[in-house]
Amino acid sequence: MAVAQENINDVLKAMKAGVTLYKYMSSRRIRPRRFYLHEYEGYISYDQSQKICGGPTIYHIIDIRGIIPGLQGQKFNELVRQGIAREEQKACAFSIIYGDNRRAVHLMAPDNTIQELWIRGLRYLMKKYKNKNQGDLIQEENWILQFFHGADKDKSNTLTKQECQALLMNTLNVEMPDSVFEQMFKKVHGTSEGALSPEEFVNFFQLLTRRKDLYDIMLNYVKNGTKPDIDNIHLNKLELLSFIQQNKYENLKHIENENQIQNMINKYEINTAFRDKGLISLDGFRNMLLSQTFNIIDLSKINNVYQDMTRYENITNRYVTTISSVRIIRMNKIKTSLIYNSTNSLHCRLLLSNQKTSYQGSQLYDRALSFGCKAIDFDCYDGLDEPIIKHADTLGNSYSFEAVLRNITPDLFKISP
Repeated sequence: MAVAQENINDVLKAMKAGVTLYKYMSSRRIRPRRFYLHEYEGYISYDQSQKICGGPTIYHIIDIRGIIPGLQGQKFNELVRQGIAREEQKACAFSIIYGDNRRAVHLMAPDNTIQELWIRGLRYLMKKYKNKNQGDLIQEENWILQFFHGADKDKSNTLTKQECQALLMNTLNVEMPDSVFEQMFKKVHGTSEGALSPEEFVNFFQLLTRRKDLYDIMLNYVKNGTKPDIDNIHLNKLELLSFIQQNKYENLKHIENENQIQNMINKYEINTAFRDKGLISLDGFRNMLLSQTFNIIDLSKINNVYQDMTRYENITNRYVTTISSVRIIRMNKIKTSLIYNSTNSLHCRLLLSNQKTSYQGSQLYDRALSFGCKAIDFDCYDGLDEPIIKHADTLGNSYSFEAVLRNITPDLFKISP
């Protein structure tokens, strides 16, 4: 285990040093970009190009949905036909699928060794972040600072008001009145002018994540007759036990005494002095409610596919072929087979725009499955060297049937969102 950890540390170190990867552009060209992993391991990005407008995209690890080796189908074939890439370079390429809409960035490494290094490193980081809950992340200073450095466009190691507000709106999805923002900015910075340092931004973020609704809940269980402010509120062991017993949490029926409560405080309270006194603060209370113990969703029931497989004669035969089209039936989280249920299928580009001009690509079918579509239709034709998918009477290009199948295979048996 120690050897494996030392090896992955070497991988991450190499990723932080950076390497030139060739990025597939929308103009059907590839451009060299020096990609690197940020020192806090929260995102990957690349050095600024010579473009006057725009800047490099930041790909947060927590937003990456998958890594696909190789550059399949139409995109790579176009590069080969134009003499931009060679057939043997396919083994050096990989795609990063990211965001809720499962967008893709296609990259080509100088050699297969670098490709495997980046794929391994990214998959390790994805697994690392997947195993952390929200309560863990918002307490990690490095995780908070990755947003700070991502928003620091001029690399001044400070955030102006404009940069901070853009970060809140575009990345953290936080909307607040200007008056509230000014009040919080002044509280952590001391004045209403200037820019936030990294330490001040951490304080700003912690102030931002302080939950007024949880403060109101805690007030209902404070028994000493006082009304502490949001900075000083806490619950003792008896008060926390009362909260758990009155709310009848299914996973906490076994909690009956103060010793068990103390164990919970030790687990969720980050303030050592509070832990030693058997008290839980607002931050500790929030961490507790964000933990898996208090999650109303049983992850063991949604991380695996649950369905009645006894009604299938051959479960491997999941491709149903008709004369002019192919329909992929996706197994869903239901008790009986979809064969016994009526279901509508969609040409998935209609999920995003109109039939004539909307963007088409092999990733769109995977995106349709991620949106919960139970079945998707392919219009298949004979291509030059292989079957292709093309929707007649549209402005979209054709693309490889094999590439689509390869892209959707990992998600065919995942449950719907």
